[in-house]
Amino acid sequence: MAKAQPLPTRPSESSGSDGEILGVFARMSELSKYFRAYCYRPVEEMGFTLNEIDVLVCLKDHPEQNTVKGISESLRLSKGMISQAVESLRRKNLVAVSQSARDRRSVLIALNAKAQPVLDKIRETYSAFIRTFTDGVDREQIALIESVLSQFYQNKEAMKQALRKSGKRNKQKGAAHCGEDNQ
Repeated sequence: MAKAQPLPTRPSESSGSDGEILGVFARMSELSKYFRAYCYRPVEEMGFTLNEIDVLVCLKDHPEQNTVKGISESLRLSKGMISQAVESLRRKNLVAVSQSARDRRSVLIALNAKAQPVLDKIRETYSAFIRTFTDGVDREQIALIESVLSQFYQNKEAMKQALRKSGKRNKQKGAAHCGEDNQ
């Protein structure tokens, strides 16, 4: 296996252009899209959308995110998209919805037992993808990737804070300013 070239640690150390790191980001995005498409295939025939799958997995992995707002923030999808997915899952009897006792405007969402076979199929697919995808990659390499991604995330958070402090935020609904998340 060819040894990967280390990425420059600072833009000033870049041997080429910013295009190198942009290429890394593009490949990461492509891998993320492929992961979603790959994991979607086995449950597509069961009549589920990607958003429905994401909602089910979010509720399973993060039961505290049991509102449309919570799921929306966790998945970084619009509340409208989450509401549609939840309504479809409710009609399929995979989730139950109830009004919050603390906030009457808020609807609580919970998995029904009928969701478990679907979640099992999704987990099986996730595991198969990860086993195949990480073939030939050792734990040290995974740790390095995690370390780099953690630093990217910390830098992103610092950029968001700087943008907030400067007051330069894009007020257009649905569009994130450079360095900000859509929320």
